[in-house]
Amino acid sequence: MVFTFMAVDNYIQLNDHEKIVLVVRRYPLTYAGVLIGIGLLLLGPFFLLIPLLKLGLFGKIIIGTSLAFGVFYASRLWFVRQRDCLIITSHRVIDIHQQGFTQRTISEAAYERISDVSHVVRGAMRILFNYGTIRVTCGDGSVVLTMDQVKDPKAVHHTISEIMGRSLRGMMPRHGAVDLEQELEKMSEVELQRVAQQIIDRLGAVGAARREEPVSKPRKLRARE
Repeated sequence: MVFTFMAVDNYIQLNDHEKIVLVVRRYPLTYAGVLIGIGLLLLGPFFLLIPLLKLGLFGKIIIGTSLAFGVFYASRLWFVRQRDCLIITSHRVIDIHQQGFTQRTISEAAYERISDVSHVVRGAMRILFNYGTIRVTCGDGSVVLTMDQVKDPKAVHHTISEIMGRSLRGMMPRHGAVDLEQELEKMSEVELQRVAQQIIDRLGAVGAARREEPVSKPRKLRARE
């Protein structure tokens, strides 16, 4: 799985101490159909060059039109692929949705606003090549950031969840019980659910670690002579 940060700094403004962790783009294999079409437009006229030239001006128009469309769609594909992405930073998740040359939609969600992260891999081709959809849901579900046809969506899901966990732990104070109770009272329902889930996960991990520890046998006391 390859991630690149090329051409994204021009579209987002990073906050102080914020770093880009991953830039996730659509799996290149899913462009196979489009690439075949572009290849036919660019290479087709050369395979039919002699018959087309025999048509005179009409044949030359066909050659020029085919090459022009091929270059246009190739440029559009490269342009969209470089800019259509899901950016995962140390502070938030940013969805840049590029449509053609002229339309771009940017949505974002800070980790404290995220209520759920999920991924879906459905269909024989997607299961075989391990690509699918990432969904990041905010608050009551009114905002959903989605990136489709992502390679290894489980790994992306894990990365977002891991950063969310670190962000959440940073929100929790390391003080006494009274201070902790006051902080919990300030939290929203979504934040409390996240805290509860982190505690459950932590307790489960601790319990699993304890179960894996070897049980030491009690020593037998030597009888006094």
